[in-house]
Amino acid sequence: MPCDWTLDPTTCDPNWAGYPQATKDFAIACASAVVWASTGRQFGECEVIVRPCGKWDGNAWWGGWMWGFYATGWSWGGYVWEGSLANICSCSWAGNGWCNCAPSNQIWLPGPVSEIVSVNQNGSIVDPTTYRVDDWQWLVRTSVSGGVVNEWPWQQNYNFDSGDANTLTVTYKRGRPVPSPLLHAAGLLASQYAKACAGGDCQLPGRVASVVRQNVSIHLVPLEDLMRYGLTGYAIVDQMIRAFNPYGLQWATTIISPDQPTTRQTTWSSP
Repeated sequence: MPCDWTLDPTTCDPNWAGYPQATKDFAIACASAVVWASTGRQFGECEVIVRPCGKWDGNAWWGGWMWGFYATGWSWGGYVWEGSLANICSCSWAGNGWCNCAPSNQIWLPGPVSEIVSVNQNGSIVDPTTYRVDDWQWLVRTSVSGGVVNEWPWQQNYNFDSGDANTLTVTYKRGRPVPSPLLHAAGLLASQYAKACAGGDCQLPGRVASVVRQNVSIHLVPLEDLMRYGLTGYAIVDQMIRAFNPYGLQWATTIISPDQPTTRQTTWSSP
């Protein structure tokens, strides 16, 4: 379901405050779900909690010491990158750098990452000034204190709960912010749902396609056509849906690769 869709139906409905709270809650829930789904389920920021396996540098050197996605060594080795096998020197002899064009101290998060809420490492909250997010998916540790680089753990111990030793838990908002025109459109739709629920006159649905006046013949657009294209029959709302989802996508485009790092998402834990 949609996350972080905050609607304001009062923009076009001065009578909104007069509806019962249950009616307003119902209308907002329905309008948010409809516009979110009709625009390809691509907008909205959901707060998630994940436990990454370990840090990743792209130098998965076979035969060397490896913890999670991290590898060290000083000799040439093979690694898989974007489906291709290649040779690379890890360049970590004496700790003086890496061969690939990526930070050696980063962890992958399923994106897009819009905001980091908190990072808990070994039971302590990590200072947010000591990390950044690159490309909406990489959590990079940045600070240097006393000549020692602060690091993410090499590998996480999943047998321990979050907050114990050798654990790393990241709480963040995943998704894309909802464009303000879509919020306004959803608010307008919510006001129409509230009117319909309260038994008043509303503009849902506008399905009249043609009228023959003398013979009183009215042709309505089939509901199946509206549903097929993810439309509501309300012209103003449908214009916004078309603007942000012109090709009628059902879901946001996703790329899946076997080379992608893995992570575990916490879906339930005892209070």
